[in-house]
Amino acid sequence: MSGKLVGLMSEQHDFRDDLESSLYVLLWLTLVYSECSNGEQVPSFLAGVLDPQPHAPKSPDRKTSGFAKPDFLKGRTFLTEVTFPGRPALHSLFRHLTRLFAIRYEDEPSSDEKGVAESYRVRREAVADPTQRELLGELYRGTVVHKFNQRSALLDDHTYIIRLFDDALENRSSWPSHDCAVKQEYVLAKVPSPEPVIKTGWSTILILKEMAEENVDEVMEDDDDTEELGDDYQMVDTSSEKTDSDQMTVDGRSSPLSPDRSF
Repeated sequence: MSGKLVGLMSEQHDFRDDLESSLYVLLWLTLVYSECSNGEQVPSFLAGVLDPQPHAPKSPDRKTSGFAKPDFLKGRTFLTEVTFPGRPALHSLFRHLTRLFAIRYEDEPSSDEKGVAESYRVRREAVADPTQRELLGELYRGTVVHKFNQRSALLDDHTYIIRLFDDALENRSSWPSHDCAVKQEYVLAKVPSPEPVIKTGWSTILILKEMAEENVDEVMEDDDDTEELGDDYQMVDTSSEKTDSDQMTVDGRSSPLSPDRSF
């Protein structure tokens, strides 16, 4: 499924979505059934980009997910870390396809950029001198607007994509002589258990407005030295003879926050 359809289910499905989907199908088959240079990067890419978890939006016109594929197409970071040994034509094909489909998620040129490009075009049509016309034409072709329109036009039909595949397959020296499918085995990394965030001499308990009144009372009864800091936050001293430091927790009952979720 294309990034547009994943991110906004109300988006109208057209042939461009199918063309983009062909990239993900080819990439999935390549990663699962052939060798790559950095297999450690593959599991997270398969799970996060090619097989993301669906998130139902509250409104059909509201985008709540689908950023992974556009980010992959525009950044192409994965393809700088992972290559395909002995198949340079395949890697080149992926680079061309990702750059092509990235145009669907890039911002259109600004009004100022469009104004500059239009001025070159109008001036070129107004002059008769061939040298000046060629110069103005070259300036127009160098604008962001022309490059954006040119790349967008390549998705008007399937012709350019078929040509990319033909070019990749034409040079046999860019492919192994024996390139059969071999199922790859990837090991998923274990997620470490969350560790507490240690704050010397104090701890903070976040009191949410939505908490039931009895839960708030329980927290207050556990510590008589609590000082009120406002409607939303309370500072609670949890120091004791057994602990030298305190831990930051949510609602006073949940496990300590992991380092990457600290405030």
